Amino acid sequence: EIRNAGGTAMADGADVSNFEQVTAMVDDWGVEVTRAEILDVNLDEATRAAMLQQLNAERARRAQVMEAEGKKRAVELAADTRTAAVLVEPIQGEGGVQAAADGYLAGLRRLCDERGLLLIFDEVQTGLGRTGTLFAYQQAGIAPDILTLAKALAGGIPMGAMLAREEVMAAFTPGSHAATFGGNPFASAVALETLTTILEEDLPGRAARVGARILDRLRALQARLPRIKAVRGRGLLIGIEVTGDAKPIVVKCMERGLLILTAGDDVLRLVPPLILTEAEADEGLAILEGVLTEAA
Repeated sequence: EIRNAGGTAMADGADVSNFEQVTAMVDDWGVEVTRAEILDVNLDEATRAAMLQQLNAERARRAQVMEAEGKKRAVELAADTRTAAVLVEPIQGEGGVQAAADGYLAGLRRLCDERGLLLIFDEVQTGLGRTGTLFAYQQAGIAPDILTLAKALAGGIPMGAMLAREEVMAAFTPGSHAATFGGNPFASAVALETLTTILEEDLPGRAARVGARILDRLRALQARLPRIKAVRGRGLLIGIEVTGDAKPIVVKCMERGLLILTAGDDVLRLVPPLILTEAEADEGLAILEGVLTEAA
């Protein structure tokens, strides 16, 4: 989660690439402004070290590393009268497939309502059925003011979208937001067909069913293999935390025909297509189990 409060840039569980956005927020520009401090919540040591390398010595002295009593409490402490919005992923993808704790998103909704802040959910990775519902936030029983989407939105054709409440969209006037390739009719037509397929074929439901099967198998495997530290996820967004470097496992799986990703140095990320069948899931799990058993 990254945001600029006009005096504070806060990041919770962000990876190195995300921190480039933070440093851009507080970097020097043509107009002299008050520099922003950086509040760092729950960053791993590698990311923290990379962040400090990106900052020059002057800004590094101003960087404040804060160990929060809790994520929501950290937001409460960081938000002030200059804060406009809170941006959060319901489940962090690049941050290690970390789902928001029970009650956290609802707590943010209450906090934003109390302080007149906008709540923005980034569902670029989690949206459009991947976590077992059309949008991951629906599982928390609340709704954001703004929702961002991309990736699966147009079935592989580049496209992004921002959805918002009517009052928020009213802030846009003709000409206030434009892009050279925005509103592409071909991409829009593909997105419409993609959404129709997702809904008509109940791909969120399939993701929930097949994902539960995968998670059950992985947790059984965790009980046998000490190399697996944790298994987490929802639907077909799954993380496997391992001891040591995860990259060699990814390479060995690829050599055997299974494509998986990392989400940090020690987390394997499984994000298969939502059309995955149970038989295909079992085939992929057999490959992964073989690689993990050899690496144990």
